[in-house]
Amino acid sequence: MLGIDGISFLLIMLTRCWAGSRSSLLECDRESREGYYIWFLVLQTGMLGVFMALDFFLFFVFWEAMLVPMYLLIGIWGGPRKLYAAIKFFLYTWLAPY
Repeated sequence: MLGIDGISFLLIMLTRCWAGSRSSLLECDRESREGYYIWFLVLQTGMLGVFMALDFFLFFVFWEAMLVPMYLLIGIWGGPRKLYAAIKFFLYTWLAPY
């Protein structure tokens, strides 16, 4: 079940801000811009689901669904050490619950 309470409203408004997509417009190649924005919107959908989830199971589903586009955004369109950052992101999110 999805819903909005006090703190999640603020987080949803911060997630819906387009400053991140506008600032990344200049960093992305023109050829790969469509793929970037597709994964960016999938990531944003997952984040909104995390902030609107009212039960733990749905929170976990959206949290796991958010990790895949984040990994791809880091690994494909990241900075100079993007593969190192993507592997570190994967290991931290995989080993953090243990």
